[in-house]
Amino acid sequence: VRLKKEYQKGWIVNGDVAYGTKDRFSSRVAAIYYTNVWKFLSYFNANNVNRGGGASDDGEFYDDEGTRGVTYTRAGGARARYDKDRSNVTVGVHGNHTTSFNNTATSSVTYLNSGDNYARSRTIARNSTSSIDWYDAVRIGKKNFWLGSTPLNGSYTRTRGVNSTNSVTFNGDPMDSYRLASLDSIFSPEGSDRLERMRLNAVLNATQSLTRATRLSSNSELWLKDPLFGNSIRVDYMLGYNDNQVENFQHYSLDNRQTNSLDIQNVYALTSSNSLEFNTTVAYSSDWKQKLSAGVSYQYSYERNKNNPDRYRLDSLPGWDNFDAHPLGTLPSTSYLEAKDRQNSYHRTITTLSHRPMLTGRLKLYKDWTVSIYCYSNTCCRKHTYSCKCDTVKAAALISYEDTYTDQYKRNSCGLHTYSKTGNNCCSGTSFRLFSNLLN
Repeated sequence: VRLKKEYQKGWIVNGDVAYGTKDRFSSRVAAIYYTNVWKFLSYFNANNVNRGGGASDDGEFYDDEGTRGVTYTRAGGARARYDKDRSNVTVGVHGNHTTSFNNTATSSVTYLNSGDNYARSRTIARNSTSSIDWYDAVRIGKKNFWLGSTPLNGSYTRTRGVNSTNSVTFNGDPMDSYRLASLDSIFSPEGSDRLERMRLNAVLNATQSLTRATRLSSNSELWLKDPLFGNSIRVDYMLGYNDNQVENFQHYSLDNRQTNSLDIQNVYALTSSNSLEFNTTVAYSSDWKQKLSAGVSYQYSYERNKNNPDRYRLDSLPGWDNFDAHPLGTLPSTSYLEAKDRQNSYHRTITTLSHRPMLTGRLKLYKDWTVSIYCYSNTCCRKHTYSCKCDTVKAAALISYEDTYTDQYKRNSCGLHTYSKTGNNCCSGTSFRLFSNLLN
């Protein structure tokens, strides 16, 4: 079908607006401008009914799966696409910001021979997430040439969360004992005398976190024919990088009436982790009248993973076991480094290398019966480094140093006994496989 020139371009606009009870609202709009080879799309979405998503290339809206609680969403994006013959190029960007509120109350009972226990908990959570994603894709098809590539896709996400959970265990049914009082008064400052007398223990767990995540990826596959013999050549690669930075504050207290003890933890944790992955394959194959095929290929893979969690027990510092004096999310300048929880702080790196050359063959015998042969050699090396990073404060200056040990116990500069190991684990082998199969 060949359209007239005036019908080969135009506009499409799609939108809806809604407002309901309890101040719930939803609004979204998408606009498309198109020609015979180009298409430009932009869209925007704002609502507080747990509706995410965006718009497809034809302007139709799609929804992401919603979350619990009340979620406020602001999202928008743009996309451009060039499509001609057997080739196309797509680039786009999508931004999203959500804020969610959750208020959850639970009641439970545990039946025991010595007497039933009743529990009540209240969780209040507020989380906000901002993210941006960008993507691109290239497809080029010719008679003896094909390229599929995503040169650079990526995303950045920032999430901040504040959560607080109060839970209490009673040795009797609190509602039967004090029906006129709100059961949640146990969590209020004035409380309830009768509920207090029935209480076995009380737990406070408050957290404040900040997470930053970055993701980058790239991959391509190229296929072409050998200009001399007409055989197939294939080259592909995949590159991926992920980086995560997590900062977390925690106030935890357990007031146990049965043992007359109070456990308080004021914790600051900082976790840094990243991974890098790369693999590539080069293959050459020939096919004779669809009866016999043979090929040779080589695959190289590299992977590195780092995980560096550092944890600090701020309650070990003078005065920092009092939550009222030091609100959640505060640090004592650089002196918090003296409170490092070294048993739960470590730096670990795992690196893996792999080489795999391969010979393949396939023979078609009769109808759907084929015989395939695979012969390959695989060499894989893994290096594992585990170390203790020590930070201390001297003369109001921060001094950092890192020690890595090999297969032995050693006293490090922090004054603690630490076991750390660095080693290589390499293996290689050759495999030969011959099998027949019936293709349906």
